[in-house]
Amino acid sequence: SAGLCEQAEAFERCAKVYPLDLFKDPEKYRDAIVIGSMLDHTKDTGDTIMVNAATLAVKEANGTGLGDRSFAIVHCDYQENQMIDSMTSEEAAVASAKYLVDQLGVPVIVGPGTSGLAQAVYTELAKPVHGAGTLIVSPSATSPSLTDID
Repeated sequence: SAGLCEQAEAFERCAKVYPLDLFKDPEKYRDAIVIGSMLDHTKDTGDTIMVNAATLAVKEANGTGLGDRSFAIVHCDYQENQMIDSMTSEEAAVASAKYLVDQLGVPVIVGPGTSGLAQAVYTELAKPVHGAGTLIVSPSATSPSLTDID
């Protein structure tokens, strides 16, 4: 409310980060551009390759010397998993998007991985309460209904 930074609340579905100490030492990354990622982290059938690829892209960007800014990424998991909570994939994707935008202020989200979830996330983030300008880039959503969504 004062326009100053403050410690973000933890959200269990968004605990995987790079650099690994991003949440432990936020002062070290106060000028980093933080990117959000929303994918299914199910071990055998999920999007592990895309999660790893997004992390690699951040590592590469940090290694190229893109000015004085560094990058970080927060990975959120939208899988249906009773060990985490009772959310459906859509509920988890929307909750993760709200956390990334409202709590962390990310300018871009990589994911979600399906067209239905991408539409649900877009619909939620289009509400004025979330502000404007978050870019959503899905690596695998292909439905023609997304073409004119905005």
